[in-house]
Amino acid sequence: MSSFGGSDDRQAFQCLHCGTHTHGKIAVSTYFTEKDEPGTYHVRYQLVQCSACGDYSLLVADYLGSWYDDTDPYDNGTPVYPAAPKSMDRTVPKSVRDCFLEARVCLKAKAYTASAIMCRKTLEALVVSRDAKKSDLAKSLAELKRKGDIDERLYQWCDALRLAGNKAVHETEEAPSPVDVRDMNDLVEAIIDYIYVFQAKYEAFKKRREEQAEKDTSTPVPTA
Repeated sequence: MSSFGGSDDRQAFQCLHCGTHTHGKIAVSTYFTEKDEPGTYHVRYQLVQCSACGDYSLLVADYLGSWYDDTDPYDNGTPVYPAAPKSMDRTVPKSVRDCFLEARVCLKAKAYTASAIMCRKTLEALVVSRDAKKSDLAKSLAELKRKGDIDERLYQWCDALRLAGNKAVHETEEAPSPVDVRDMNDLVEAIIDYIYVFQAKYEAFKKRREEQAEKDTSTPVPTA
């Protein structure tokens, strides 16, 4: 069962669009889901507008129980939209991780040109960490491909990101679009995951399989 109910006009939360801690304006009514008995609510949903950037977030608050000595028996709520960005794997080199996290911070702050440039700088840090640094980024990416760190498809992604980053650096009349910069961040993150995370997982998986195969072949077959 579910129900709509009234609530205060504002709710404290951190906007994941812009990173601001704010008291956002609650849009439309608060939505509750009931527990076992009618009128006993255990989850509260609120669509809240950030007072800083104007974007909307969906907050989900847990019911604290009738024992909670306060005017509001729910916690402040956790943003479920937009989703919080995932943390970088610790296997990613610090130089690469720092560059990409700065690109993501710029994206969140709607500094789109800065974010695009940091995406390109992340690729620069990546080729250095993989010992593929050449005289320019285009040659470095080609070397990364030659070494087998990336395949043809990822090479095309990297080169498109390089060109977009170059345009962000040199274009003074027009800023990159928010959609393009979000895609740049997503593509850079995918490339990082492929090179540093998934490749390592595959190698570990393959090694376990090979070790298990060796054990299976070396185990004596019982005779009747």
